Order: sequence, then C-alpha cells, then structure tokens
Amino acid sequence: MEKKDKMIQWGYFIGLLLVVFGHSHPLGATYYPKYIHKIIEFIYYFHMPLFFFISGYLSEKSKVTKNYSIESKIWLKKKISKLIYPYILLTILGIFPKIMLSNYTTDKLNMNFIAIIKIIFVPRDSVWGHLWFIPTLLVIIIVGSYSDKIKIRKGIVIILLILLNIFPIYTNWFAFKDISINLIYFILGKYLYEFLNKEENRKKIFSKKYIFLIVILVLILLNFDLKILKLGIILSMIYIILGISYILGKKIKILDIIDNNIFVLYLYGWPFQAVIEIVTNKILHWKWFLIFPSMFLIGLLGPLTLIKIHSIMHIKNERINRILGF
Repeated sequence: MEKKDKMIQWGYFIGLLLVVFGHSHPLGATYYPKYIHKIIEFIYYFHMPLFFFISGYLSEKSKVTKNYSIESKIWLKKKISKLIYPYILLTILGIFPKIMLSNYTTDKLNMNFIAIIKIIFVPRDSVWGHLWFIPTLLVIIIVGSYSDKIKIRKGIVIILLILLNIFPIYTNWFAFKDISINLIYFILGKYLYEFLNKEENRKKIFSKKYIFLIVILVLILLNFDLKILKLGIILSMIYIILGISYILGKKIKILDIIDNNIFVLYLYGWPFQAVIEIVTNKILHWKWFLIFPSMFLIGLLGPLTLIKIHSIMHIKNERINRILGF
C-alpha cells in the first residue's frame, strides 16, 4: 500500500481551511471590518497557488511511484474525466437555480448568446465562479506532464515561467491568464518532490529557523507593491504552509478523509456556502459576525456530509462517481 505523505495531507487540510474561509463572506458586501477584507485579500494571494503546487508535487510522485510514464495517455485520460465530468454537471445544475435566485445574488447570470459562450469558453464567467480552477488545472496538468520531454535546464524553465507569471497572457478566454500565472507553481511542485525524495532534505529545508525567517520576509514584502514581490510572497507562503505541515506531521483521522476527497470538498463547498449566504444575508439580514462562521461551517460540513452519504450508499458505478466528482 502506498505510504501517505503526511506533509501533503496537512498541506491539503490547511489549504482547504483557507479556501473555505476565503469564501466565507457575502459577495459584494462592504459592511464588515477592513481587517477582514485585508485577511481575505491576503489569503486570495496564495490559497489556489498552493493547490496548484501540491498538484504538481503529486503529479511527480505518481510518475515515480506508479510509473505513469509507461501509460501516460491512460493516466491523462483518467485525469481529464475526473475533472471534466463534475465541471459539466455542476455547470448545468447551477444554471436554473442561479437564474431563479438572481434577485438575491450579486453575480447575476444573463442567459443571452454571449453569456452562454462565456460559460463554455471563459471559466471565470462560469455559473459557479470557483469552477475556473478545473479547466485551468486540466491544461496545466497536460502541459506539466509533457514538459519532462523537453530537454531544458530547470533554471531556464523557472526563469521563463517567472516571466510568464509576471507578464501573463491578458485574457480570461480559455483560461489563458490563469494558466500563465499558475503554471509556475505546478512545475515548482514537481521539482520540490524530486528534491524532497530524501528525508534528510526535508529536515534541512523545513528547519524552524528558516520558516521563521521566511515569515519575517513576508511581513516585509507586504509593504511593497511590485508584481515580482507578489510572486515572492506567494512562494514564501507556500513554503511556510508546507513547513508547518511537515512540522505537524502527526496523523489524525480527518487527514485521510480530506486527502481522499479534496476535489469533492472544493467542488461542493461554495454551493453550500452560496445557499447559506442567501439565507443569512439576503433573507434573515444577520450581522457579519454571524454570517462568517455560518458560511465557514457549512463550507466544511456540507461537503463532508455528502462524502458520508456517498460512503453509506456504496456507489460502485465508476461513471456515476466520476460525474459526482468522487
């Protein structure tokens, strides 16, 4: 049986908490404190790059431990079906509720020709905004999987990807901008796995003194406003989170559940939160300090309940599981 990577499991756990917290606020609302705005803005810097980074790390791990390079076409086909089926399902299921509830939402859906085209070809304008991640990750996985066949030194690759991150393709059509910005995190994740294959390298790179120094560096960089510094902050935060994850190390039961169902948790977290947002904010008019914890809890407990129901039902049909995201 494959040995679980506790550092990555903790990284997923922390990353999931950050994503759910980042979504735990009413869209378009400005009545909650400025420090909440600042915290959410900071989390949005790096919470998705962290997942791209981990995806690259696990992609390289699969290459080494499962030797997917022998059957790379089969591996990619499974990845495509795992990502695309639930993307299509949630997009279709979300259209009619979003139209019906348009009076309660700030990101309204207009079903004209241009809007329909954008739903298909502009992931950021999809029915569910958080689904932009799926087609972006899919393309990045394909590009990253074939990047090994191009014989270029890693240093040159990193320089090129830094330039692409700082000067991305400025269009959301076909997710070009998101792919440009996030490809570097996936590739660096692949490179990190190669380096951390040796346990002694993990102990060296994630020394507590280094983590402390990087925290200080982030606090300094936050006082400047340059794109190259933003990249430095993001990479530093990924390092800090993985360093903390390595130090925590100890296994707890919830880690396996999250590790095995991270895609489901990401997919269904926001739909649950969107419902609670409408109920608590638009209908009941609760105060922000009640809305935030309500959205946070349902963003975690809603998908976990779905996972529990799925396990009780023992659905073995592979196609149904793929469509649902399991």
